[in-house]
Amino acid sequence: MGIFYVEGPVPHDAPSYAERPADLKVRHLLLKGHPVCLVGPPLVGKSSLLLRLGALLAPGGFEHRHVDVSLPIGSSPLETLESFLEECSKAPQKLLVTVDGLEEFLPGNLPSAFRLLRRFLKRKPEVLLVAGGTFIPSPGQISPFKEVRLGFLYRPQVLQIVSLLELEGQQLEGVTDAIYRWSGGHPYLVQSLCVILEQGGFPLTGEGVGKAVKVLLQTDVRLLPRLLKALRADPGALQLARVLYEGGRVKFSAALPLIQRNPVLWGCFRSDEKGFCRFSSPLVRCIFSCEGFAAVRNI
Repeated sequence: MGIFYVEGPVPHDAPSYAERPADLKVRHLLLKGHPVCLVGPPLVGKSSLLLRLGALLAPGGFEHRHVDVSLPIGSSPLETLESFLEECSKAPQKLLVTVDGLEEFLPGNLPSAFRLLRRFLKRKPEVLLVAGGTFIPSPGQISPFKEVRLGFLYRPQVLQIVSLLELEGQQLEGVTDAIYRWSGGHPYLVQSLCVILEQGGFPLTGEGVGKAVKVLLQTDVRLLPRLLKALRADPGALQLARVLYEGGRVKFSAALPLIQRNPVLWGCFRSDEKGFCRFSSPLVRCIFSCEGFAAVRNI
């Protein structure tokens, strides 16, 4: 098994798991007795964090029950959730319950899903409960859950992951800078570029990272095609992307209705420190270019 993970959740004890402030915030809220709704763009590590919570809380005697409603065991995600919560209601008292894939209830069934979750909490108020998904909650939509947003990595966390390539000194700093710049700190893109560098025989330099970017544009099937498909499906998102691509300045608030309509677009756009919208990374900007449209496959 490799040290980088691009096919599924990062194991809780993997050296390439980079802890973020949201990790600590979720644990703090849970242990204070608050249910948590963990949200964020696609493939930023929500599933990894949900599974990691089970390992971290196990020493405290908590049994962990987990369900991903995007992999239904019933005839629908709602039935899957209802059946899962019914089983959890019979479980021991010290229980951590995590629910993944809330975006499966969009657009119309999210209120029904939260009604099930609230009803479960009334039956089992002592349970630690986290529900996660790719969506931006509307005001009051998820009450009494506390919203925690899981975002992109900062440079020190990217450095932690890149260091597993066994680089040192200026070489490590240079490769880290290049991966951070191209990926924007998106965890999946960081791990993917490291996999390509590890396996592809490219020089471990900034130039080598650029070559790895070209390979990723041509071969990725998990994230970039989803983002491009979401852009193509929404004229408003395409127009916003064109404005950004041509150097225009737009407030991030203009992107929020687009993201609420299709949360996958949260992986395309992000806010800068002044509240202006930008592409989430130069790699994502590439998929909007003519070259990127031609390179990304499986649409």
